[in-house]
Amino acid sequence: MSRRERIGFGALTALVVLAGVGAVGLMGVVLVRGLPALGPADAPGAALGPALLGTFGVTAISAAFSAGPGVCAGIYLSEYAGDTAFTRAIRIGLRTLAGVPPLLYGLFGALVFVYGAGLGPSMLAAGLTLGLLSLPWIISTSEAALRAVPQDRRRAALALGASRWQLVRTCVLPEAAPELAAGVGIGVARACGETAPLLFTGATLAVIGPPGGLRQPFMALPYQVYALAIESPAVAFGPALVLLALVLAIGGGSAVLKARARARRLAWTLSARSTP
Repeated sequence: MSRRERIGFGALTALVVLAGVGAVGLMGVVLVRGLPALGPADAPGAALGPALLGTFGVTAISAAFSAGPGVCAGIYLSEYAGDTAFTRAIRIGLRTLAGVPPLLYGLFGALVFVYGAGLGPSMLAAGLTLGLLSLPWIISTSEAALRAVPQDRRRAALALGASRWQLVRTCVLPEAAPELAAGVGIGVARACGETAPLLFTGATLAVIGPPGGLRQPFMALPYQVYALAIESPAVAFGPALVLLALVLAIGGGSAVLKARARARRLAWTLSARSTP
């Protein structure tokens, strides 16, 4: 290893360590200050039950709205669309949309769903908005997961007389299923932790009990953390800890699933190459 490579490797290692220490420190602060705040609180809007139920509800709506169309769009781009100027433009657009600030998605959701579709400030409007936010990510990761399936398997299935749809249904989708699920999970985890879209689409602290319905305002952990951080900062660490645990559980589980799928595919590839 040359001197320049050693310097570069050392710098990258230092950055990784710094990022890791920062992440662990952040989680430690939230844990230490959040545990005492999980008990009964007198601050208005500090109840965790309604906020947790609202978070589950809006996340489920966003997943239902984005998972199916996202995976289907990924199948189309990977297996049917080919590499044309049109599909390249679509991929550029998806990458651009994935980087759009969530605040703009919130404004769009308010314009289209809250006022345009007449849903009003509601859990349904918020869930659809979060679904739009996670859709570009799910499409891109689904396409990448499908393209990662080894070409040898595709050629073998086609050589046996399988149609394109039979190839996708019996070979590509089962092989890519863990990574598809991981991509959807990470997209859902991102939507679960977003606050800005909820500001415009129906989140509130005025709900005392469980959500009254899909067309009613609701409480959600991200908005609860935001509002309490302004009014009662010490109390905000309680819902922040619950939200952190929820996002880490969804995102971490998805990451583990994706890593196992890649390890299994790598083992299969190495085994196939070693076979005479």
